[in-house]
Amino acid sequence: MSLKKSDKIIAIVGVIILIIAGIGIVLYSSSDEENGIPTIKNEDKMMYDITYKISDPMPAEPDNTAFSIKSKLFNRRITPYVGEVVISQKNLQSVNFYLKYNDNVKGFLMGKLFTGIGADQLTVNIKDSDGNVIVSKSSSKGSLKVNETLEFSSMISLEPIEAKDITEAKSLLEERYVDNEESYKIKVSLSTGIWGRLRELLKPDTFKLEISYTYYEYELELEDEDNNNPDEPDDNYPPMGSIVGFGVYSATNFGLTKL
Repeated sequence: MSLKKSDKIIAIVGVIILIIAGIGIVLYSSSDEENGIPTIKNEDKMMYDITYKISDPMPAEPDNTAFSIKSKLFNRRITPYVGEVVISQKNLQSVNFYLKYNDNVKGFLMGKLFTGIGADQLTVNIKDSDGNVIVSKSSSKGSLKVNETLEFSSMISLEPIEAKDITEAKSLLEERYVDNEESYKIKVSLSTGIWGRLRELLKPDTFKLEISYTYYEYELELEDEDNNNPDEPDDNYPPMGSIVGFGVYSATNFGLTKL
């Protein structure tokens, strides 16, 4: 059975219309995806809130644990204590330096009446890997106490995480973690006269040095959609919510900013 010429033309036009309609549907769907409009909504994904707390102080030990300085009688130059400590911790929150020193024999000619006269002077200098001075202090009348805390702006974004399960949510959370590694050089020097060097031959000066650090600990909680009100602010989130990065810190006892 042969088709008339007019029927063939109608059939060809119909096929062309179907092709054009199909192309239009594809282009419309692509346009929605480019504009951020999902064509298919995944109802299986869940929202997880991020909470955090600050860890307990963790000790850090320098490479030199001989916290003493001994004088040499016929050498006016006293070799200082030098040590280095490396802090390597994700999501670092703070680093604390604590040093305490008391001259072992204070006073002129060991007399209590002239305590402080002729006492040794201990000087502490701490620098970071860039050479910035973190601590610079000297003892007064033979005693010194240093308690400096550096606080780091390395908090991650606390925006909720959308994931299909807790395993995927933890993986996405860890991608936000901030890697921190910094080294500090500690130098402790002693200044004393001839009489002081004579005393140090019998008993060297010692000091106490403790270094510790804290970091952010993050946890995930399944979001409760019934209790969420987008019009009300969330007091659990601090004002900062982006990764600032490592190396920006401030000190508690003196002004310091590293950018």
